[in-house]
Amino acid sequence: PILLAEVLVVVPAPLLPLVNFLRRWLLRLYLNEYMAERAMDIDAVRYYEAMRLLGFMIEVGEYRQARAGVIPPITKPTAFNDRRVLAGITRRFTGITGVVPTLPAL
Repeated sequence: PILLAEVLVVVPAPLLPLVNFLRRWLLRLYLNEYMAERAMDIDAVRYYEAMRLLGFMIEVGEYRQARAGVIPPITKPTAFNDRRVLAGITRRFTGITGVVPTLPAL
């Protein structure tokens, strides 16, 4: 679900509200259907979501270090390097944990 919620969707600006509405609707539908099948500990889900978001931010930090020549180049593509995606990821992480993460400048 986090990928559906945070990955950048490139569409014409007038369609963005509709796309975001559909994303939220699909996520809600998914969670409702899942919880109809089995119980879910929402606190545990949020914990694992925060850890996954942290992993995405670490990935962005590695790409920045590679671009700066601090570490060897990274050939694996990433969906999280766009500033808008990173902003959404950090907002969600802060919403879950209360921690405002920052990536240091190189």
